[in-house]
Amino acid sequence: MTGREFGKTKCGRGLRLGLAALAMGVAAIGAQGAVAQDIAGTWQGTMQVNGGARVVLKVTKAEAPAGWKAVLYSIDETDAGRAANSISLQAGMVKLAIVSVDFSYEGKLSADGASIEGSAKLGGQTYPLNF
Repeated sequence: MTGREFGKTKCGRGLRLGLAALAMGVAAIGAQGAVAQDIAGTWQGTMQVNGGARVVLKVTKAEAPAGWKAVLYSIDETDAGRAANSISLQAGMVKLAIVSVDFSYEGKLSADGASIEGSAKLGGQTYPLNF
């Protein structure tokens, strides 16, 4: 029996329908497992510059393309906070930039979403910064 003849039989049609249903089931399970990560919240860390400046990153949900807005506060200074020009989360990597002070950050979001390990660049210097 050729492949064409097999496809015309009840067995062949049933097998094709079964395989199609299996593929749809696998796709549905995969879609459920791909839960979007949310980084909204208040994150605190210490950047080892000038004796260890404590910084707070506040991320809120927004209608912006990335889905968030961010403000970075230096709580050891009288700083009202600096709004990030951009913030993103792609493949578990959090990136943000504050152009006005030549600041950028890149860090890896932990699997449980409870911490971010990375580094900040400020004025051309790189500093460890974990939230």
